[in-house]
Amino acid sequence: MREAQGLWPELAPFFDRKALDGARRLGLPEDPETLDALIDPADRARLAAALVRAALRKVRPADLTGEDRADRPNGPSGS
Repeated sequence: MREAQGLWPELAPFFDRKALDGARRLGLPEDPETLDALIDPADRARLAAALVRAALRKVRPADLTGEDRADRPNGPSGS
């Protein structure tokens, strides 16, 4: 239903447990209604999918913003 809410708005907002795990990891609200209020309704399905990826990959907020990239091996210069 995460992706289907993009086609059928009556399903929205739908953020399942895995999506809400991703929201928590990223410091975003864990309440579906509050989370939904942060975005354009057209972006619900995309946000839900991104949150699941964040939960599964254990993405850190710094990974999303690009912080610390210069300090990592194989940073932006490809070195």
